[in-house]
Amino acid sequence: MPSPLLLFQIIFQTQNEFNMDNKSTEKQILTPREQEVALFILKYKFEQNLNLIEISERLHISINTLKTHRNHIYKKLDIQNIIQLKKAQEARLF
Repeated sequence: MPSPLLLFQIIFQTQNEFNMDNKSTEKQILTPREQEVALFILKYKFEQNLNLIEISERLHISINTLKTHRNHIYKKLDIQNIIQLKKAQEARLF
């Protein structure tokens, strides 16, 4: 029979691996609205070269709401700019 210390180490290791797996998955999961906003940002920025104010007007949301969505998207995908957002889309992360 394994010692209690060994069992504790096995359980602790398993929990850490499970938590690490969940964290990496969480970064990739966008809500349907975040996916929609991300696609609109890419479409309007790259195809029509619109700024955030113009994009927010097209989406019928305030600039602050757009920035909040963008910040959540960037955080979840662990990215920092629109170029990385484009690469994330190409890699089918959303």
